[in-house]
Amino acid sequence: MLARLRLQGVGPSEELGPVELGEGVNLLTGDNGLGKSFLLDVAWWALTGAWPARPAWPRPGVASREPLIEAEVRGKTATAAVSAHYELAEERWVLAKGRPPMPGLVLYFRVDGRFSLWDPAQHYWRRNRARNVDHAERPEPLQLLPDELWNAVTSSDGRTLCRGLIEDWVTWQQTRSPEHDALCRVLDCLSPSEAEKLVPGPPMRVWLDDVRLHPTLNLP
Repeated sequence: MLARLRLQGVGPSEELGPVELGEGVNLLTGDNGLGKSFLLDVAWWALTGAWPARPAWPRPGVASREPLIEAEVRGKTATAAVSAHYELAEERWVLAKGRPPMPGLVLYFRVDGRFSLWDPAQHYWRRNRARNVDHAERPEPLQLLPDELWNAVTSSDGRTLCRGLIEDWVTWQQTRSPEHDALCRVLDCLSPSEAEKLVPGPPMRVWLDDVRLHPTLNLP
């Protein structure tokens, strides 16, 4: 989890923080344009090493004060510091060398309907134990539009990066997999009441021009 965040020379204010974040839910409030979404973008970057959209730019006229982003990330076994400075000549943020901390699965639900996903099983560094080296070149986190979340995400060369919830849901249900059991527990938690339980129904074709089986829900 992200435990602490501090900004200098970047964002809507000259300096922000340190912002101390607690376990569980943290609530950010304020008027429009104060930087709430910007702070969430920086939090995502601190946890994943990737920007959800355009990278943050330093404030105008910061040549006298180096732009910095500092964070504290708490993993399963240890807490690690993340620090980056902005390289003006190359126009990019430079992280300290070495293996970054691993916070676990990171989901970012964005105000424009997009979703960002960083999965350590896919996007974290891997170690080649035979050669005792780290491979830092990992696939970028997934940035999904709402339609891609349901259908699929493909790369420019045609590879499927994420199958989409429609196909996954049906596959989980037909194979009675542990993922389907987890999905049923999530639906149970989201049910409005004991009398109105959300229960998966049989997969079926919904549209004439779409031959896929689609998930359904049994309703009272």
